[in-house]
Amino acid sequence: MALVRLIRAGNAFAKIPLTARNRIIYWTRRFAREIQRGIQADMRQPKTGYWGKKPDGRTPHRHSAPGEAPAIWSGALYNDLNPRYSMGGMRAEIAPRVKSKRGYFYPGALETGTPKLAPRPYLQKGFMRYRDLYKAKIKQILAEDALRK
Repeated sequence: MALVRLIRAGNAFAKIPLTARNRIIYWTRRFAREIQRGIQADMRQPKTGYWGKKPDGRTPHRHSAPGEAPAIWSGALYNDLNPRYSMGGMRAEIAPRVKSKRGYFYPGALETGTPKLAPRPYLQKGFMRYRDLYKAKIKQILAEDALRK
């Protein structure tokens, strides 16, 4: 799955008071940026795969091994990891939309693998680092808001 979502909810947010909602929006944006930075840092790490050449045919390039975050070739995937917000900022998605020259969904193929390409999970790993911290922060905000009533 090439989609990372911080909050999955329906109409439950309509019942959250404005002060708590603003704090949730702040923390959602903050965690989304931290996840983005973590994924990009993983992509910048030295790779242990085989040596090859970039598409220009001249520049040597070290490929990522299965299980590692993808190596940076053109920078398109790396630069497309920006969070996109919805639900008034209460939902954040980090879902690259880069397609290959042949038109297939390249980030999804890297994340889950294909018959010819072993998976190189990078989105799930980045999300899992912050999942428990994020859930705890949202619970804390909602508990503090309940105490104010």
